[in-house]
Amino acid sequence: MTSINNGNNSSTGDIDLDADVSVIAVTIGTFSAYRRATQKVIEQMGGTLPRSKRITKGSLKVFPPEALAVYSSVRRNLFEKLGRRGLRTLDASNIFAIPRTERAEAQLEIDEAFAKLDAAKAQLGNDYEMIFETFVREDTEAEDVTRLMKIPREQALAKIEWSSKAVRILPEVPEGESEVQCLENMVSGMERQLFVEVAEEMEDLLETEAFTTKQRAGQKTLRPLRAMRKKMARWIRLNERTISAGIKFIDDVLSVLPPEGYIEDTAVVTPFSTLRRLVEVMANPTQFVDAAFKVANGLPAIDVLLGSAVAAPVAPAIPDEIASASVITVIEVAEVVEVAEVVEVALAPAPTVLAVPVSVVPVPVVAVPATPPAFAIPAVRRPQGAVVAIF
Repeated sequence: MTSINNGNNSSTGDIDLDADVSVIAVTIGTFSAYRRATQKVIEQMGGTLPRSKRITKGSLKVFPPEALAVYSSVRRNLFEKLGRRGLRTLDASNIFAIPRTERAEAQLEIDEAFAKLDAAKAQLGNDYEMIFETFVREDTEAEDVTRLMKIPREQALAKIEWSSKAVRILPEVPEGESEVQCLENMVSGMERQLFVEVAEEMEDLLETEAFTTKQRAGQKTLRPLRAMRKKMARWIRLNERTISAGIKFIDDVLSVLPPEGYIEDTAVVTPFSTLRRLVEVMANPTQFVDAAFKVANGLPAIDVLLGSAVAAPVAPAIPDEIASASVITVIEVAEVVEVAEVVEVALAPAPTVLAVPVSVVPVPVVAVPATPPAFAIPAVRRPQGAVVAIF
């Protein structure tokens, strides 16, 4: 049983990865509307290619991309739905960890998407030759090379395929570590991914017109924020202490915003500026967790929010609550000099990225003024042969 429950002092929550989480891999593929202009093709065309907007250096458009847009649209919509329920995992954009309680709903969404793909593929099969001939007639200068490079109907349809399958993640236990440690790392990695995905959504929200030009927000603008709040609640068992603090922070700030109509600043009150600051803080996982814990410890959310620095520090140290992962990016060092209880690390001019088990990650990492940048790290925790710098 892959259950993690180490009590209130643990950085992980109370979750059984087998019983509580379902991992789904979804693949949707199609053929490309472009083909490479090989030397053989150029020779067949007499040594030169015709002048046409469809032909660029090394690339020929041989089928209208808009005829294939439905597959990208279905994929995007499905992945958005699965992303609202679950977390991307295994460093892949098409593999999702879904709460097992929502596995049936997720499967319905997958089935619905696949039904649309079935219909679209059948329609394309019926219309393929007509679409191609219409495409050819629209640019007679490129007709010969387009016909030469045509993707046969059967070959094109064979490349349009999709699938979904359940994946079971089993921890790889390195020598000297326990399975429990590895499972804790996996849960902590999922927790960190949760905060990363919240940050990504908030970064996208900051790019909308409400924040870039209008400087006011309608109630619909809050939908992505509320969706992320709901997502955090869905995954609260990963780390109840951290995630519940984040939820309380969001709720406390939203409670002071207008419940209806536009959210905009006036000479008297500044609710839009408050909303902007909330989104900016949530777009930075480190600042979000720090602010959330301050509110959980009794500080007023608005005071914490308006007093929080939005700009990211030069070399932020990630809190223990979200720092762990199965593997973590580290920097190979050019020089290591042990001084008392810390190690001063000078980064190489062209550092090499490595991956090491989280069990050797020295936390916390403290920025030390130096040129090139250096970090003070507890010597007792450093990995053999290298020292970790966490960003």
